[in-house]
Amino acid sequence: MFFGKNTSQILFLYFRISDYNLISAEYLWDHAMIRGFLQKKGIESTQYIQSQLPSIYELTEEIVFSGVQQLIIGVDQNNLWCSKLVTREIRRIDATIEILWLTASADIQEEEGIQIVALDYADCLGKIQAWISGSVRGSANNEKCDISVNPYSDGLIPSDKAITVGLRLSTGCPTEYSLERELVFLNTENLNGIIPVLDESQYMQDSLVDELCKLKVNLNLKYTFRVHVRSEQLDEAQLQRLVAAGIKDIVIEQDMETLNLKEMLKRYKAWEEIHNIRIRLKTFYPVSADIMDEWIEIEQGVQVHEQAIVNGYLSFVTGLYPPGFINGSVKHIGITESALYDLDYHKHLKEFVGLNYSFIIDNSDKFSKQPERVSEIHARDSIWRNNLSLFGEVKDLLGHSQNVLPHLILEEMSEDEFKYELNIDDFYRKEKLQIVKIPYASDSDLNIASYSCQYKVLLIDSSEDLSAFLRDVECLNQSGEINHSYQIPSLLAESCRWSGGNCKLCQMPRFHTDGSGQVKPCGGSSKGAGSVNEGYAAILQNVGAAAEEEQLIRQCNGCEVEAQCSKCTFLPDFMSREQYCATQKNHKSISRYISVTSVLQMLSRSSRLLSGVEASQIKISSNQSVHYYDGDVACYNSIHVPAQHFFLISIQKQPYLYDALKHKMLKVNEPLAVIFEAFLKGINEKELSDYLQTHYEINDVQAEMLVEEAVQSFVRLGCMPQSVINKKILVEGEHVAG
Repeated sequence: MFFGKNTSQILFLYFRISDYNLISAEYLWDHAMIRGFLQKKGIESTQYIQSQLPSIYELTEEIVFSGVQQLIIGVDQNNLWCSKLVTREIRRIDATIEILWLTASADIQEEEGIQIVALDYADCLGKIQAWISGSVRGSANNEKCDISVNPYSDGLIPSDKAITVGLRLSTGCPTEYSLERELVFLNTENLNGIIPVLDESQYMQDSLVDELCKLKVNLNLKYTFRVHVRSEQLDEAQLQRLVAAGIKDIVIEQDMETLNLKEMLKRYKAWEEIHNIRIRLKTFYPVSADIMDEWIEIEQGVQVHEQAIVNGYLSFVTGLYPPGFINGSVKHIGITESALYDLDYHKHLKEFVGLNYSFIIDNSDKFSKQPERVSEIHARDSIWRNNLSLFGEVKDLLGHSQNVLPHLILEEMSEDEFKYELNIDDFYRKEKLQIVKIPYASDSDLNIASYSCQYKVLLIDSSEDLSAFLRDVECLNQSGEINHSYQIPSLLAESCRWSGGNCKLCQMPRFHTDGSGQVKPCGGSSKGAGSVNEGYAAILQNVGAAAEEEQLIRQCNGCEVEAQCSKCTFLPDFMSREQYCATQKNHKSISRYISVTSVLQMLSRSSRLLSGVEASQIKISSNQSVHYYDGDVACYNSIHVPAQHFFLISIQKQPYLYDALKHKMLKVNEPLAVIFEAFLKGINEKELSDYLQTHYEINDVQAEMLVEEAVQSFVRLGCMPQSVINKKILVEGEHVAG
C-alpha cells in the first residue's frame, strides 16, 4: 500500500523489524518529517506501507511497476540485510531507479552505486533535496527555515499509529516542530496507550524529561509514554518526576560492564515494587545467564513476543490458517537439519517464501544431545536473547549467501517420548516452552492429564487413532456431550483434513521437505508434489492438478457430503481414498466436531468460563441432541434455522450463545435456549407456541410474544437473517387474505 499521492515518483521505504523478529514495511517518524519538509517545498512523495509482506520478488516488482523513479530506504542495523536484498533486486529489475539509503548508524557500509545520507537533521534535508533535484551530490542547506512540520497533525502519519511509530521530543531540525501541538492533536484523537519516545538516552537530558512530564500533566493527556534513560542518568529524583507524571514504562539502557550490576538489578526490582512501574532493560554487552536469571522472572506460558510465532506454529501443526494470514507465499517449512545447512537448497526456497516465514525442525534429537548452548544473553529492545543460539548460527550462515532466516522453531525431543521443548528464534527463556504430542488411540485421558504443558496435540497416524477419534465425534453428535477431558485442551494435528471447506492446499501456506528437496504439502503423507528445484509456480500447478485429479477419481462433484468434506488430496500413508470417502459419508458431523472443539479450546485459553469445569458439565446443542427443549417433533417445516457459526453451549447448566465469527459469548436465559434448540430441531412457530404454553404455563399471547422476541434477538445478533421476519409477515398476510 502506498501512503501519499499515487502519482508521486519518489518513494520512502522502511522495514521495521519488531521486538518479535516480525518484518513489516511501516511508517517512520523521521521519514514523515522529511516528507513534510519536501511537501512544503513542492515535492510530493509516498510512503510504502505493508504489514503482510510478500516475497522479495513480489515486493520489488510491485515497487518497480508502480512507476517509482527515486527510492529512499531507511536503513538501520536491524533491517540492513532486508534493505540490501530489496536494493539489489530492484537494481536487477530496473537499474534506472535511483536509490538512497538514509541511516542514523555510522556503521552502515556503502553499497556500490548507492548514496548514503546520515540522518542528521542539521544537513540531511538539504542533501536529500539536492539528490532528488539532481544537483551536485552532497550539497547541503544548513540554514534555519520557517517551514513547520508535525508528522501527526499534518496527516503524514495516521494518529492511531503513534503507539507503534512513536515520536521525538527534540529533532535538531532546521524546520519548526511543536511537540505541544502534536500532543494536543493526539489527545483530541482519543488516543490511548503508551507512545514510545524515540529520543536516544544520551540525548534525554533532564530538561527534556522535565518538559515531557510537565506537558503530560498540564495537557491532561489520556495516553502516556515509554522513555529511554541511561542507567547512570536515572536516580531516585528523576524517577519520582516520571512516576508523578504518570510515566511508568521505563527502558534503562544498561552498561553491562558495570561492576556492581547485581546491586543495580536489586535496586530496579525495588523500584518496580515500590512505584508500581515497569522497568525494561536494554543491554549493550552480553552477560552470563547465571547473573541475569536473578532479574528475569520465570515465564508463565507463552510470552507476548513469542505469541505470533507460536500461533503460526500451531497453524502449521493443525493446517488451519486464518484467511488474512495467507498472501501468496509459503509461511512455514518443516525442514530437516541436513537441509537447513544446505546453501544451494536455500537458493531455491527464496522463491517460495515471504519475508516472514518460519523454518520448523520437528522431532529433532540432534541438538538436544549437544552441550548446553546458552552461556551469555543480552536484551535488544528489551527482549532477552541467547547470543549463542542455533538461530543466530544459521542466520549468519545464510546471510553470507544473501538468504534470510526470519524465524526458526526447533522441536527438541525430551526423554519423555511424547514431550518436546520448543526453541523459538534467539529468544531466551528460563523455562523452555513445552508441547505434548500423543497418538489419539493411546490412553490420552491419563497421559495428557499428567502434563502441565500449555499446548497438547492429538495425532491420527494409524487406523486405531482414527477409530478413537471417530468415537469422540459420534459421542458429541449423538449426545451433545464431551466424551473425555482431553478433548477440550488438545489440538488435533492435521485438523484441516476433517474441517470441511478449510483446505488451503492450493494456496500452500506450508510444506515439509528433506535433503532430497521433495515438497510434501500435508503432514503424515509421504506423497510429494515435486521438488523445490522446479520453482514455486510449478509446485502450485502440481498441487492444483493433483487436487483436481483426486476429486475426479473420487467423484466429489455431487457427492452427498461435498459441502462439508475437506477433500484432502494428500492423505496419511495409512489411509486409502476409499477409506477417506467412506469415513466422511458415515460420519457427516466430523466438520462440526472440529468447529465445536475449536470453540472450547479457544474458551479454555482465553476465558475463565471453563476454569475448574469438568468435561461432563459441558453440553453442546445440535439438531441431533438438545438439552433444554424436550417436546416432540411433529414436522420439520420451520423457517427459522440458526446460522451454522452459532453454537448453544451449556456450561454447568448455564446456557451461552457463542458466535464463532465474532468470537463473542452471550449468556442467555433458559426460554431463549429452549427456543434456539426448537428451531435447531425444525419446529415451526405454531408447534413451539403450543409447547411453551404447556411448559411454562402461560397463555397463547404470552407464548407468541416470547417466540417473537426471541426471533428478533436472533436476527439482531446475526444468528438469523432479517428475511425470516419478512417471510413470516408475508406468510401471515397470505393466510389472512385466503
